[in-house]
Amino acid sequence: MNERNSKAVDFSIPYLVEESTFITPRPVNIKSNFTFLQVFDATTWFCLCAVLIVMSILFAKFKDSVGYNLFKLLGTIIGQSSNIGNSSLSSRILLTAFLLFTTVISFSYSGTLLSYLIQPTKVAPIRTFHELSRAVQSGDHKLYTIEFYVRELLASEEDHLKALGRMVVRKNWVVQKLST
Repeated sequence: MNERNSKAVDFSIPYLVEESTFITPRPVNIKSNFTFLQVFDATTWFCLCAVLIVMSILFAKFKDSVGYNLFKLLGTIIGQSSNIGNSSLSSRILLTAFLLFTTVISFSYSGTLLSYLIQPTKVAPIRTFHELSRAVQSGDHKLYTIEFYVRELLASEEDHLKALGRMVVRKNWVVQKLST
């Protein structure tokens, strides 16, 4: 049905609309050697480092150097025993606050890391024709189709569909015969 043919033939009102769809491979797991760092975002890592530095400076007022205290505080986070500060009340309050902080951070990290290990992160699937068009144009995917759909893509008013049609023609991804 088009405007030229409708002048010659009296077409009936469409009673069925058929939608086009596509299939893609199942998304794969993202494999990274640095997955353990993805557990927290950059802001959280920055704040964790800032807290370590500030606490090292505060503990340096009671005992030892900033570097030594930083080393001991890092050990505390990973579960090593600590002998930071002295026996004063201020030092004990500061150490208690830091130990509560490390408990929350350690449990949060462990729980989130476990969820990453149980359910690995996957590449985002392609769900729309806009996403399919971007993936085909970037070279990540191919679009094999029959000639009828190529004509429909090229005649579409949507730019992303026209781009898909042009890419199929340029790469010769037209399937000549459907196998049964």
